[in-house]
Amino acid sequence: MSLPPALVDRKALERAPLGRAWQQPSSPGVYVTPTPTTPAFDASPRGLQRLYYRLVFGTGAGILLVHLVLGILNQRPGPAGWFLLALDAFVLVVAYLGLELEREDVSPGRRDPWAMLPLVLGLLLVTLCFETGGLSSPYFLLVLTTCVFGALTLRAAVALLLVAVVGAAYAFCAWVSPPEGFLRGGVSAVLAAISAGRRLGVAEMTTLVVNCAFLFVGSYVALRLSKGYRANVKGLEESATRDPLTTLLNRRGFVQTMRGELGRAEKYAWPIALLMIDLDHFKKINDQYGHPFGDTVLKTSAKLLREASGTIDHLARVGGEEFSVAAMGADPNHGAELAQRILRAFRGYDWGSLKTGLKVTCSIGVAVLHPGRSGGEAEVVLGRLMSEADQGLYLAKQAGRNDFRVADQAAPRVVGTRAPEAPKAERRTGSRILDEQQRS
Repeated sequence: MSLPPALVDRKALERAPLGRAWQQPSSPGVYVTPTPTTPAFDASPRGLQRLYYRLVFGTGAGILLVHLVLGILNQRPGPAGWFLLALDAFVLVVAYLGLELEREDVSPGRRDPWAMLPLVLGLLLVTLCFETGGLSSPYFLLVLTTCVFGALTLRAAVALLLVAVVGAAYAFCAWVSPPEGFLRGGVSAVLAAISAGRRLGVAEMTTLVVNCAFLFVGSYVALRLSKGYRANVKGLEESATRDPLTTLLNRRGFVQTMRGELGRAEKYAWPIALLMIDLDHFKKINDQYGHPFGDTVLKTSAKLLREASGTIDHLARVGGEEFSVAAMGADPNHGAELAQRILRAFRGYDWGSLKTGLKVTCSIGVAVLHPGRSGGEAEVVLGRLMSEADQGLYLAKQAGRNDFRVADQAAPRVVGTRAPEAPKAERRTGSRILDEQQRS
């Protein structure tokens, strides 16, 4: 049952420790989302593929056992019987390979060469159909299952190719296969059927049309269901990782994105600059002008951050009025330069166009992850980096706001942009220091 919004401490949820499931807080009256449990049935494409391979493997093992028992009782199964057993065994081997592949957590690139395993299984099952009864063979159910599960789990183009090839193979075998099967009829019967064509009776033609219709209609319905499912999953992923107000990444989406970026930073030895940005006195804006206008200020702030940041940087709204920017692959001084650029954007924006007399500023904390220091668990490294940026943000707030401070990742202390021992008249902001450095 969902909880009323008034009973949920949204700030506590947004600032929960990284990399951990939501935990029950010690303070009374606060409700959090329980840790999700693993569903009993996995309806994802990989889960459905595992189900398909299990189904083929289990059914094929049972049929192989039946054929083996019948061959033993017959005592002289002959070449056709041994061929049928070998075909059953080959189906089991291919299904087992697919099952083991789906059990492993491998990247999509490594799975691409095995994407046509369902096609191989489909062609094997079509061959088995016409060795065990032809159009009336119970193996047709497995052929239909192959096409339906292919439409549910594969990309649309690959699924259509699978259905077209399997359907064409089924119709071709129905046309050229002798009534007693390929091997029992002999090669001469197959060649004669290919050259002259075997005349199908009305009952056989009706069965073939109905079976092919089942293949294509069932696959079409499965493809439509798969398309709707993937669209819903994509929408859920967007809503789970995007802030609906600013369309920036939310805290969860930011953490997921940064996991991959930390791995690339370690591989290519490039630094990462992380900025924590907090709007100054935002609560007063909400109290004075109302929350709808506060939402307008947040959307405008997100627009300014987009314009000031680079195209490969990652932006997120990680709290109520708190934003984060991760600058990727830049030099170690880029974080301070980006902070200066953001401050200029906020100072130079015409906030009076939104409300007469309005002025919005921000405070920024900067942390730098130098090359060689991104090893370890991604959640731990990112949590430490955000904590250091928070320290810089705290110092910027303490120094009077509308400025930035840099927390140097290479040193254990926090490096401020103002020298605390200097007289008040000689103290300079971080922006003025960078201006002087650039002029010199």
